[in-house]
Amino acid sequence: MEISDKKLRDILVKGDYLEEELEGIKKLLEEDGQSLQEYLLTNDLITRDILGQALAEEYGLDYYDLNSKPTTDDQVHRIPQEIAQHFNIVVVKEDKKKVWIATSNPEKEELQSRLKKGFSDKEVELVYSLEDDIRDSFVHYQEKLDTRFSEIIENEEHVAPEILNEVFIDAQAFEASDIHFEPQDDDVLVRFRVDGVLQEAGNLPKKYYKNILNRIKVMSNLRIDEHFIAQDGSMHYKTDNDSFDVRTSIVPTVTGEKTVLRMLSSYIGGLSLSNIGLTERNQKLLTRAAKQPFGMILVTGPTGSGKTTTLYSLLHLLKQPKINITTIEDPVEYKVTNANQI
Repeated sequence: MEISDKKLRDILVKGDYLEEELEGIKKLLEEDGQSLQEYLLTNDLITRDILGQALAEEYGLDYYDLNSKPTTDDQVHRIPQEIAQHFNIVVVKEDKKKVWIATSNPEKEELQSRLKKGFSDKEVELVYSLEDDIRDSFVHYQEKLDTRFSEIIENEEHVAPEILNEVFIDAQAFEASDIHFEPQDDDVLVRFRVDGVLQEAGNLPKKYYKNILNRIKVMSNLRIDEHFIAQDGSMHYKTDNDSFDVRTSIVPTVTGEKTVLRMLSSYIGGLSLSNIGLTERNQKLLTRAAKQPFGMILVTGPTGSGKTTTLYSLLHLLKQPKINITTIEDPVEYKVTNANQI
């Protein structure tokens, strides 16, 4: 459960991480519907590291940054999924005598007794990690796409929509920027672009791809009877947990029509210059440049390198009631409140 605004404010003020003038933010939070934590992060008033350090100190624990030291598949599976998600915990380190477990709520009832029972042969030490970072590690509990494809195909009902839904769920979990359906001679390779790098996600039998492709075309308002020219479109997709916009690109190849889906994920809205991977020096350089009264910033790089994320983070940095922001975009990928987007 996310920490309350009042408790977070008290912790940050007590630890001298922020001044007491936070009272003035209350009205802004009510207008934007943001939590205090979201507001502080998106407006670069605090970094994720400082936030984690402050909360760790409050609980008397060491802070463990899961972004710089991510968990492995083996570490995550050391704790059963149901227990891990209930207590929001994950193993981050282990040796013959001791196990270190990250938690975002060390005061949760029954946590200590459950850990002693699960690791009865070892000493258990708790460390603090941010709630969202721990949840991100639970992606390792996902069954492989191939396994889920097989289960759907065995049922032989609504194969195309169910397979497409499973692909989108995985893409969200891995925060993929793109989904690639690449026809081969015998099957279709599914790949995700994560942090700018393509990685294999699974394979599906080629005979099911036609219906999946037709579904994508219909949802993207493309022609289903055209197979020999490139087509571009867009759609809005809903899963059980989220909804998001998708850009669709289809091109003919010698083994069939390749499909690339660009995910326009909602998590972009919560990003700021402090949490997109910039070094402290580059963050200061970019912030200083963005606040100049005139000039130009060029953001360049290959697909998935973070161009759009960087630009939208800059917009959030500059967004203030006294500043008029107008953008020209092709297309507008994410809507920014109080900005005029063309």
